[in-house]
Amino acid sequence: MSHPAPCRLFGVVIAIGLVSGAVPGSAADEKKTPAAADRVAKAKQLLADMKTYPKGCSGFVSEVLGVPWASANDLMGDKPTAVDKVSDLKPGDIVGWKSATGSGHVAVYIGEGDTVFIDVHQEGEKPRKVKSYGAQKLYKSSRY
Repeated sequence: MSHPAPCRLFGVVIAIGLVSGAVPGSAADEKKTPAAADRVAKAKQLLADMKTYPKGCSGFVSEVLGVPWASANDLMGDKPTAVDKVSDLKPGDIVGWKSATGSGHVAVYIGEGDTVFIDVHQEGEKPRKVKSYGAQKLYKSSRY
């Protein structure tokens, strides 16, 4: 199985969260976001709708969360947690990957067998279900 090219914006998101600790998003955005089960349902609905996302993975996850894309710089929060096993995640968790080159990706964990994440591969693409991102390090959002 070939692995998708990473969503370029998320590399910036991880860098912001891990290097500077900056929290550019609004706490008010977080309070309005849907519960975990609702995030899974929303991600599945957006997958079924086949809409494209000009902002790529961060645009898709921003829509799932119901937050403006402008707050996408903080989708992972200020202290994302490294995930060693996918089984440690709960459906609805917002997750991201970071490769050794610094690029990365963001998605919604749905916890369904071999297709455990719903994401958008690159800018202007439709959501899809995927299993893994290979050698990229997985993180769980500290914010959502």
